Amino acid sequence: MSQNEGETIDSFHTRLRQRAVNCEFPDVDQEIRCQILRRPKHKKLRTYTIEQPGKNITDILTYARALEVTEHTQYIGKADSSVKVSVNMMPHGQ
Repeated sequence: MSQNEGETIDSFHTRLRQRAVNCEFPDVDQEIRCQILRRPKHKKLRTYTIEQPGKNITDILTYARALEVTEHTQYIGKADSSVKVSVNMMPHGQ
């Protein structure tokens, strides 16, 4: 399984966990971790786990959420930069 376009990491995690119910994995969290890292939406997520191999599924989900927030903020910032704002200045001393 892979994360769908526009799907949040939390939705993907929930979908993986629902699918894992029917499997007899010895370590469900490890299997979910592997699925998330197999084809991550953000390449930085894979780099993060390679550089810090002891990270568990909770750490990985937290980092992935931060990447999503950053991506969303950058998108909004680009949209906002095209909006022109005019400001009326007040004379000094008023």
